[in-house]
Amino acid sequence: MDRALFNSCISEGMRGKTFTKDQRKLEFCILAKKCAKGTDRAEAERICSQPKPPKPEGAGKRRGKKAECPPFDSTTLIPRCEVQLGKMVKGGELPGDTDVPGICRLILG
Repeated sequence: MDRALFNSCISEGMRGKTFTKDQRKLEFCILAKKCAKGTDRAEAERICSQPKPPKPEGAGKRRGKKAECPPFDSTTLIPRCEVQLGKMVKGGELPGDTDVPGICRLILG
């Protein structure tokens, strides 16, 4: 079903009614089943009134203390630097006698 049709179906069913929080949840669930799957109201009520299964412990998102970042070691970038500068030497952007490892160690080491 098209999202716009679904939204209009739900809004037509909810319009002009006042509910408590739990009644609203139940009515929304019933309307969602009716609008999306075309089930009749009795079947939708039966499905929506069933208790939800308990969530397994530890299955939620964990928001703990921020982990400390390990200290950054710039020497791990030296091989990447050598590859990139080597490409520049091959492409003619740098002279052929450029000391590629020496430049990378100077910059990153």
